Amino acid sequence: MKHPRIAAAIIVLLGCALTAEAQGTIEVLENVAYLENAGYADDRDKLDLYLPAGVDGFPMVLVLHGGGLYGGDKEGSEPIGRRLAAEGIGVAVTNYRLWPARHPDHIEDAAAAFAWLHANASEHGGDPDQLFVLGHSAGGYLTALLAVDERYLGAHGLALSAIRGAVPVSGFYWLDEVAPVRLDRPVWGTDAAGWADASPASHLDSPVVPTLLLVADGDDDWRKAQITRYEAALGEAGLEDVRRVEIGDRTHTGIWSGIGEAGDQATTAIVAFIRRLTSAS
Repeated sequence: MKHPRIAAAIIVLLGCALTAEAQGTIEVLENVAYLENAGYADDRDKLDLYLPAGVDGFPMVLVLHGGGLYGGDKEGSEPIGRRLAAEGIGVAVTNYRLWPARHPDHIEDAAAAFAWLHANASEHGGDPDQLFVLGHSAGGYLTALLAVDERYLGAHGLALSAIRGAVPVSGFYWLDEVAPVRLDRPVWGTDAAGWADASPASHLDSPVVPTLLLVADGDDDWRKAQITRYEAALGEAGLEDVRRVEIGDRTHTGIWSGIGEAGDQATTAIVAFIRRLTSAS
């Protein structure tokens, strides 16, 4: 039987831009729709795939960019996709709706992208039982929320356990400390009860997703404090596999842009986390 990804050559005919690269051992598929007929502006309903070439059964990671839920796009995470794919890890770097979209639009898009990956991973050589989520800043917030609030994956018939592991990078977890200073763009509304419901920290009844929390030594103090508290809160809620790692000599943006660089601590931690969990299953 032909390898399923050979069929990717016909994707262009289906309206999806395809780039199959021979550079190194990586194949790249661009602007794959994760929602049918959504019609989002600026390709917000699209993702890019970075795939280890010539192998099957590899783990895959959904990557969620940062930008405060009103900026950023998947192109900024291209180096991460390439580096992880070179490590034998498939990557789906996704867009999602931004302001003036409001909660829960962003997390619903993240869940839809994950559900697409779960349904289509095997077609592209990946293992649908070894799916991870990785995100930075606002994308780290979405990563954490997707991993603890069962409503969003549940809308697609998936349990939280469909996520093999989550890696929020420099995220935030209590919106009552974040939303009030962003009321010029009230993506979470203006109601404190709504902020609580949209906070990852409000949904820790029985966390099941192994979690690696990454933080930059140059992150703001309030953010570092939230990440430390969230690690403790996950542990107190019964999650045994949770760890916080502080990355030295990095700013809030530098911790993300540095992923993929030679010798980068965050890259090493992410790859080790994924390999540990996939080898243990």
